[in-house]
Amino acid sequence: METQNQETMKKAIALTLLMCIALIINAQQRAEIEFTNLTEKPNWQTAVLEVPLVEIKPFLAYSVSWKGEANKIKIRFSYNGIHWSSWTEVGQDKHSDGTNLKVTQLGYVEKDVNFFQIAGEQTAKEVVLHLYNPGATEERPEDVAASEVINSRTCECTIPSFQDRAGWCPSGTCPEHPDPAFTNVSHLIIHHSAGTNISDDWAAVVRSIWDFHVNTRGWSDIGYNWLIDPDGVVYQGRGNDWIGAHFCGANSNTMGVCVLGNFTTEEPTIDAEESLKELLAWKSCESSIDPEGVSFHSSTGMDLDNISGHKDGCATACPGEAFYPSIPDLRAEVADYIASNCQTTDVEIADGEFAKVKYYPNPTQGEVKVELPASFSGMRLELINLSSKELHKAATLSPISAHQTYKLDLTPYPAGMYLIRLEGKGKDAVFKLVKN
Repeated sequence: METQNQETMKKAIALTLLMCIALIINAQQRAEIEFTNLTEKPNWQTAVLEVPLVEIKPFLAYSVSWKGEANKIKIRFSYNGIHWSSWTEVGQDKHSDGTNLKVTQLGYVEKDVNFFQIAGEQTAKEVVLHLYNPGATEERPEDVAASEVINSRTCECTIPSFQDRAGWCPSGTCPEHPDPAFTNVSHLIIHHSAGTNISDDWAAVVRSIWDFHVNTRGWSDIGYNWLIDPDGVVYQGRGNDWIGAHFCGANSNTMGVCVLGNFTTEEPTIDAEESLKELLAWKSCESSIDPEGVSFHSSTGMDLDNISGHKDGCATACPGEAFYPSIPDLRAEVADYIASNCQTTDVEIADGEFAKVKYYPNPTQGEVKVELPASFSGMRLELINLSSKELHKAATLSPISAHQTYKLDLTPYPAGMYLIRLEGKGKDAVFKLVKN
């Protein structure tokens, strides 16, 4: 059995052989520790080092970046340098940034750890451990209420209440992108954070993701447009219609939504899924996106579902093997939510004539009959989807007798919400129609 002096001597020798550079950005918030002697070591392990941050709460967030061939990075922590956690392999983050820099996923550990070690297989160089203390969120501020209804040509849907940046980062230390670029959103991309599923301070988790994206990955802001925690709280990341950093470099025309948690073996909570549905319904209406449609995404060169998982366009398992199979059901639920909860817009109804329009059955499984009064002669009648794509060839109504009936056939189209549009004579109205 080794004596305490022998153990101390071994640690001193190891520390002497180890060359590392510790850059403490802020003793309470962030530190970077670079290891410089690992280039020629195919199987390497650092010596025991002390966590340089102080007053850590509510947890310590960490990630490792490196260059070279290493594809397996492990880390362990200790409270006292004697009793250690098991080695934890930290998976590589699959977001590409166009460089040969490799980065692990973001990890979390208890706030009162004091020592750590890192190990890896295959040659690595410029290995850097990034440590971040997000600080406790003392008091959750009120959500930003949906103060306005977002209008589109075909639909009105209310954005869910959310925590803005001042809410999840009240200290002001998580600045937004200084010069954002904007895009017309056509595809809604779902992610999981692949981190912890349990936290009593989700705003701190969001701050940690911001730091990971900005200070480890080197991006200009948090990569996601929106984030949702297991309690159903929505967090605003990048602004609405800002180009994010979440879809393997093909971010144009997308909105990225990250559901916080690891859904490899677990599904999101009911509250999280409900908020996700409402958020996607709002954006589908706001940007005239058919939630059950498929369309061409020019940045990837692929035909993608308008609501897709991260893995649909990238080499990744995100949003998790347990979550991904439920996305087809989610698309249908978003369409149903729009049909049931978002009012269809009737534009410039001056004389009340549109109240005389009858269409039935609604919901339908195929054919729909539209009954119109004679005063609608000369107007156009068409069937469209939520993205305003014409499905049934528009007909200009010839002189008609009272209560003329027209037939629309929805048999070729999938279940979901559709719209009957009447326009002409300075008037325009749409009527929502559901196919089961």
